[in-house]
Amino acid sequence: MHKQPVRVSDSTGRTGRERRRYPRYDLECPVQVIDPDGDMVITALTTNISDGGLRFPMPSECVPECGREVLLHLTLRRRRTGRYDIYHSMARILRHSPEDEYGVSEVAVEFSQPMDLKLQYETAEAILTF
Repeated sequence: MHKQPVRVSDSTGRTGRERRRYPRYDLECPVQVIDPDGDMVITALTTNISDGGLRFPMPSECVPECGREVLLHLTLRRRRTGRYDIYHSMARILRHSPEDEYGVSEVAVEFSQPMDLKLQYETAEAILTF
């Protein structure tokens, strides 16, 4: 049996083949974004997370250029245990959305190395949002 490629639509209305390697979870978790030079530190709430990367909003004037490396500190609080899991990773800025009416852009990053965030063991309800 021949499988058809998954078709997805993005925010621009374009459709294409799904290329993600990791399931994505719509979770709001605090993430700290640090420029490796130490010049900039931004704290944001993620809009979605996977083992391969995440997305978060930030003021457009602070968005690093695509390809830039940043350091991330991500905090997940597990509902089942109440435990805080903190993850650190270098990540590359993949893309960002155009600035919205509030001066904010959505930024997508890819972790330097995939992380095992154990999101598959949790439902969206099992990870507390902040």
